[in-house]
Amino acid sequence: MVPGQPHAQHVHGDSSLERDFTCPTQDADANGDGIVNTLEGIPSYGEIHIALTTQGDATPASGLAIDRFPVAGADGALTYERTFTAAELPDGTATAVRNLHVVTHGIDVNGNGDYDMAAGPSELDPALPQEATAPASCGIIEGSNISTIPTGGVDTGVGPLTGTGSRAVAGPRVLQFSAIVGIGALWVIGMGLCRRRTALR
Repeated sequence: MVPGQPHAQHVHGDSSLERDFTCPTQDADANGDGIVNTLEGIPSYGEIHIALTTQGDATPASGLAIDRFPVAGADGALTYERTFTAAELPDGTATAVRNLHVVTHGIDVNGNGDYDMAAGPSELDPALPQEATAPASCGIIEGSNISTIPTGGVDTGVGPLTGTGSRAVAGPRVLQFSAIVGIGALWVIGMGLCRRRTALR
């Protein structure tokens, strides 16, 4: 991740189970600018389902609450941990968890260590740089209805996932995320995010 910068992150998709959401590939870059921006990625991974803020509201209304998202460390590592009660989650989340995706935003196109207008303004809010809102990583959530949290590390990967039907992790820079839905709570764990200075490829 971009060191020292906040990174908006969301669970994308919905609980209707009417669509099979995926992570976008570079082919989603409709305008050919080398960046798969948020609007170009939404047809693949869906709208915001949960805003993974550090505190307070976690609804889609907080999707751009930059001051309430985690900040990457000096080495570009980003750690996030928060427990949501069942009441804080949209209806049907536990059932639909395997069809949801975690998307983390924030890239550094010109490598200057800051979010600036090098890639122009964000299509979501022209007051924000495109660098602050463009997707940096996307991962399929795995696991559901598990009553206990497993011990040990969670693998990250870049290849196709087993047991996910037609879905596969797309692109060499897409990270695998893991989630466990227990009784009354959703845990998003093992977010082994790597340092990142380029757009999703």
